[in-house]
Amino acid sequence: MATKSPDLNLVDYAAWWAPQQSIYRTPISGLDNLKDRVHICLENLDQKIIDNYSVDQWHNKLKAVD
Repeated sequence: MATKSPDLNLVDYAAWWAPQQSIYRTPISGLDNLKDRVHICLENLDQKIIDNYSVDQWHNKLKAVD
């Protein structure tokens, strides 16, 4: 019987929720507009979001595999 291991993806998809909401808040008018929004969003992304969702969750996932 094969067992499924926990997802060890370093970036938790929950961490993408806040940037996604910001980027898609209003209609996008083209590829350049989308690129600009992504750059602005990433520049303003609070490091706490990454720490809380990605790093902390990753440690828990590693413990689950150990």
